[in-house]
Amino acid sequence: MARSELEIYWYQRLEESGFVDIEDPTYPDRPLKRWDSHWFKSQETQRRMAEREEYLKQVDRFLNSGSVEEICALIVRHGNSKLTAIEVRMILEFHRDGFSERKISAEIRICRQRVHRALVKAKEWMKIA
Repeated sequence: MARSELEIYWYQRLEESGFVDIEDPTYPDRPLKRWDSHWFKSQETQRRMAEREEYLKQVDRFLNSGSVEEICALIVRHGNSKLTAIEVRMILEFHRDGFSERKISAEIRICRQRVHRALVKAKEWMKIA
């Protein structure tokens, strides 16, 4: 199907004004020029995703460090803690895998506040370690 003169005229006007079309008008079904989903995400969303990815890498490095067992034990050391060092490590592993605090609490069967407090304490240790 050939493009009409009117369509060609308006696409030239749009191009002159700086408009960048995401579809390719030279093909009949107008496929997208780019298929990756980042094309449609705002710069702010892409920045937050990059920060989150870097944070999760930091959590992963922390979990793979030699001192994680000792730090988990220090997190639960004081007498009021109802968690064990193993549970703190499990919380961190679920957190690294993208689980929400609510989902982690359901998986381990502990209250969400304990999960939250364990994550807060672990983040403090990650800054030091």
